[in-house]
Order: sequence, then C-alpha cells, then structure tokens
Amino acid sequence: VPEGRLHLVRIGGPCEIVLDAFPDRRYRGNTYEIGRRINRQDGSFGGVVVAGITLEYFQSFFKTLNIGNEGVLGLFHTDGIVLARLPLASRRIGENVSYGELFTRYLKQSAQGGFRYTSRIDGYERVLSYRRMSRYPVVITAAFGLNDILATWRADTLTHFGMALLLI
Repeated sequence: VPEGRLHLVRIGGPCEIVLDAFPDRRYRGNTYEIGRRINRQDGSFGGVVVAGITLEYFQSFFKTLNIGNEGVLGLFHTDGIVLARLPLASRRIGENVSYGELFTRYLKQSAQGGFRYTSRIDGYERVLSYRRMSRYPVVITAAFGLNDILATWRADTLTHFGMALLLI
C-alpha cells in the first residue's frame, strides 16, 4: 500500500477502502486505488482486493461526453479533494475545494441535486448537477455553461422571429 491517507467506509458489512491518489511511475501520472474487504465463510477477515484506476482513465472517459464549450466535469473525494476534471487543469488535481458551495451548502442538504453558479475561476455562469455516490466516498459533478444551454433556444427563437417577420 503506498503512503497516503487510507479511508475506511463501513457499508452494511464489509469495509470499502479508498486510497488517495499516488504517483505511479508506470503510467506517468496518478493512480487511485479502491479496495474491498474479503470475509471468510465464518465472517472473519480473509484479505483485501485492491484495484488501481489511473487519472488518464477518468480523463479518457470524460472526453467521450459532450459538455459543450463551457462545461466542466468533476470527480471529487467527499472531503473536497479534486480527483479528476475536464477540461484537465493539472494544477487543480489534488486541490482542496471543500470551501465551495457544493461542499459547504448543497451536499449538506442532499446527496444529489443541482444549482446555478458563476465560476470564480473563468467567470462562466453554469448549471451544475451533482451526486454523492453511496458505495464510495466520491462526488461526481457535471456543469453546463448557461450560454451552451441557451444556444439552441436562442437560435430557434431567432428563426421563429425571422419567419414571423416575413409573414407580417
């Protein structure tokens, strides 16, 4: 087990174990490890199965999703540490963002939901949906730029307005 914090989460019976990211020379990046306790038939401890997932895996998956020009996808530990993000901002990976509204307000109210906000980083207004996963201590977010959301509506409105003017 690499050096780092070890998170034990009791879920009904066996413990889920989530390790922090650690530098992995094999992949030239960070690897996140998740694991699960194995019980013997008598219920005693039988070991732990651990699997590693690279940051590049999340980035590749995120890139398959259409989030528009101003969208942002995020994967966070429930303590507010950024695990993965698209668009990738390497300096943000590992950053603690627990001071933000998502963690200080919305996650305290509900494990899933959405809200509208203006980014302190780039100034874009976005609509964000979030979900705290029940089996693992992670939060997934998808934020779409308000301009991207309204672009189709604006184009349709202009088209309909133009057609109405032609009929007048």
